[in-house]
Amino acid sequence: MLFGIALTFVVSLLYYRVLGFDFLNYDDVPYIVINPFVNTGLTRDNLIYAFSHFHLGNWYPITWFSHMLDVTLFGLNPTGHHLTNLLLHIVNVWLILFFFRILGFKFHLCAIMATLFAVHPMHVESVAWIAERKNLLSTTFILLALISYTRYTQTGKTSKMIWTALMMALGLMTKPMPVTLPFVLLLLDYYPLNRIPKQASPREFLLQLPRQLWPLVREKLPLFALTLAMIFIALTSQQQANAMDAGGHLALVEKFGNAFAGYGQYLLKAFLPIDLAIHYPHPGHTPLLKWLPSLVLLLTLSSLALRYYRTHPYVLLGWFWFAGTLVPVVGIVQIGSQAMGDRFAYVPYIGLFLAVVPLVDSWLFNLVERLNRRFKINGLKINATMTTMTLASLFAIALSVASYTNVAHWKSSVTVFQQALKATDPNYAIFSDKRYTGELNIQPGLWTSYYCLGKGFAEQGNYLEAIAHLDVAVQLGPHMPNSHYDRGLVLMKLNANTEATKAFRAALKADPSFSAAHSALNQLNSN
Repeated sequence: MLFGIALTFVVSLLYYRVLGFDFLNYDDVPYIVINPFVNTGLTRDNLIYAFSHFHLGNWYPITWFSHMLDVTLFGLNPTGHHLTNLLLHIVNVWLILFFFRILGFKFHLCAIMATLFAVHPMHVESVAWIAERKNLLSTTFILLALISYTRYTQTGKTSKMIWTALMMALGLMTKPMPVTLPFVLLLLDYYPLNRIPKQASPREFLLQLPRQLWPLVREKLPLFALTLAMIFIALTSQQQANAMDAGGHLALVEKFGNAFAGYGQYLLKAFLPIDLAIHYPHPGHTPLLKWLPSLVLLLTLSSLALRYYRTHPYVLLGWFWFAGTLVPVVGIVQIGSQAMGDRFAYVPYIGLFLAVVPLVDSWLFNLVERLNRRFKINGLKINATMTTMTLASLFAIALSVASYTNVAHWKSSVTVFQQALKATDPNYAIFSDKRYTGELNIQPGLWTSYYCLGKGFAEQGNYLEAIAHLDVAVQLGPHMPNSHYDRGLVLMKLNANTEATKAFRAALKADPSFSAAHSALNQLNSN
């Protein structure tokens, strides 16, 4: 309890500034501010709509309920919405601390793993971005399901398994991330719940595994049914919103290349969290030298986890938790235009911590024991636990400093996308007219960042910066009607009505049904 309170204080210090941050024009505004069945608050009709309709390519009724409740309590003041996100992250930290404890891990390991989850810079996106409420909420339900399932295996009470299914169902109604939960439960069955007998060799273990797994799979069939139902709902909703069109032109080899490269990036950013961005553009074709080393590393670590399944079972648990829970979001089924996302690491990193922290603790214990035997200095003895805690504290302090710096980037649409372009566009540091005449080679996938940054400058009244970035956006995405339309609005503010007319016509050429562009064009013609 005391450690949890201390950790809550640390998280609050890291994130208190988000309470003064704005809504972002990337998802926050369409999800909440101009969403007609959310911005009117919690009503019976809004709830019925949330459960019965797809919206913005998603079926997230519990998430929408959460946003409606915030609007009812706080209106459209972003402070209250940010506060809810922060509180949910704190709740998840407490749940992780409790979950690790009931699994039987030593307290100092529980404390380290919970701290790394609490302060890691890759998790700033989930907390500071209001639209990522779905990620926080789904993780809350995942952790409640994990705790309930652990209690089920310890007590044998059917009610605990029913509660597990209910938590998973609620989690799926916030975000599809819990689709991998039944597989995580099977990993827990192996270790530390010890419901799968260990064999003498890895080969014998793999041969006996199917027979031993079936009773455990059978008891989870309702959970697997929920997974299949959610996959169908998610794909249907995304297809209706054309959200899968972004990956429609990609060959399967390109999708797998990006997925393998993504695993390498998630591993790298776990230990060296630099160049973080709200949007990482999909490269299209991923060069062999970018994805092949990641694939080799992935296969090597998987082999080692299986090789040492008896002596270091927590590595098998944590590694395959990490690798498996990333499968739905690494882009094999491409939804959206991103190559990866910091938010996607929120649940997988729990597994990574489970693999790495006890392993490092074990190595340090053996090292300290050897040192104590070799160097006996007047009864002086190195404490292995204190050594682990000291090194973990130094790493956690470094992560906290990086998180504190990263939080500042989320103040507004302008600051967050300026950081995104600094991290993902090598040309962005070269601020010259060449940028806007197309002489520099700018990756087409950066359309999102240039468009949102230009729109952010426009919202601040900085129209010259806005038009400069929107010019790049229309070059990168000439088929995207929104960039032409917002560019036209900025040109109107600059009294460049002839150019604005051309911009609105370009928007209509890209989308003849774009009613806002029709209205703007009619307004210009009437004037």
